[in-house]
Amino acid sequence: MPAKYYRYALETKLRVVDTARNDGNWERIASELGVKLNTARHWVRRHVHGDEPVQARLRGGRASQKVTSAMVEFLLEQIRYDPDLTLRQLADRLENETGVRVAPQTIKNHVDAACFTMKQLHKEPQYMNTSINKEKRRDYLVILQEYQAAGKVILYIDETNFNLWSTRTRGRSLKGKRAVKKVFAGGGQNMHVIACISQHGLVYFETRFGSNRYTNTNDFIRSLLRHVAQQGEISLSDVVLVLENAPCHCRAEVVFGESEFEQATLLRLGP
Repeated sequence: MPAKYYRYALETKLRVVDTARNDGNWERIASELGVKLNTARHWVRRHVHGDEPVQARLRGGRASQKVTSAMVEFLLEQIRYDPDLTLRQLADRLENETGVRVAPQTIKNHVDAACFTMKQLHKEPQYMNTSINKEKRRDYLVILQEYQAAGKVILYIDETNFNLWSTRTRGRSLKGKRAVKKVFAGGGQNMHVIACISQHGLVYFETRFGSNRYTNTNDFIRSLLRHVAQQGEISLSDVVLVLENAPCHCRAEVVFGESEFEQATLLRLGP
């Protein structure tokens, strides 16, 4: 049978170690206290020659863990900055930062314990709601209200597209054979609708097939302003055209620089 482990009191250990430090007969003291000679010799080697402090070992409490709370906080900060990181990438970053190598499953356990769950990503533009953009929106509203107070007619342009392609995904054929139908490589052109509205309703619109580029938008603006001028109800000098910052609107200033339309005003929508 294995020998029963016996734990010595801290006072007994301190007395043997103090005697050895004072060059006393620590072997006799150990014998008087009932301490085995090998155990006393181990104490002297550790605490006298090795300068290890004599202290009571902690009992109970939280067990030692490889991943500390600071490491968990580091992982959570990485996820807050980039939610798209994989468990392997998190494990690699933790190893580069702390030198501790853990399995991806360990990362998952600690992240799940902090109530971080896997969900669908919601992507936001990098410059969304920045202080600079908020200031630009404020400037846009101030200018817009000034035009409205001056009695200008505010026109808004926007466009959308419709996918006219439709096809069936199921058909009939002889049992054991596929239902095959020859189709074109492309689905056909989309139809774009470009319209202009004011506070009184629809002012002008056009439809076209294919892509909508800046040249198409500029042609639409020319047609719109000519239509407004021909109606005779509104002077071009009283027209303020509001455009968003879409790629197809990137060169609208060219139209307003032409002599025919220079009386009209272009106002860019805030970002």
